[in-house]
Amino acid sequence: SGGNGAMAQELVNEVLERVWKHIAKYDRKKGKFRAWLWTITRNATFDKLRKIKRRGETRLGTANENKIHGEEFVSWWEEKEREDVVEKAMGKMSKSFQGRPEKIEIFRGNFIEGKSAKEVAIKFKVTANVVRMTKNALMPKFKNAVEDVFSEWELA
Repeated sequence: SGGNGAMAQELVNEVLERVWKHIAKYDRKKGKFRAWLWTITRNATFDKLRKIKRRGETRLGTANENKIHGEEFVSWWEEKEREDVVEKAMGKMSKSFQGRPEKIEIFRGNFIEGKSAKEVAIKFKVTANVVRMTKNALMPKFKNAVEDVFSEWELA
């Protein structure tokens, strides 16, 4: 991800230490272990990035071979995190959705992928108005699913 091997090993050690210290706080009823571990990993990574930024370093470790600067890495990480939240939320929404499955794909195309209502309408052989109505109808479900994902992450 732009850091060197030593930095990766430091992060692995930090994550293992945090897991060891906080494993008693993990509650299976509140979410999967994977989500809890992901939260710990994400937090450890951001803590490391903040420390690097405070020290005024412009590069992460010796990542010259990748030419990834600290701010670029932060942007990349935030984008990956956003993608992860969106996919998890879409998965939750899909599982709980009782309507037609293509409605989820219409929502994905229009809202998540940012395609125009007209583009999505052509693909699914519906009107642009149906696309807009589908997006508006599913938006509250998506927001709830995103909140659920963040709630799971707060377990760490």
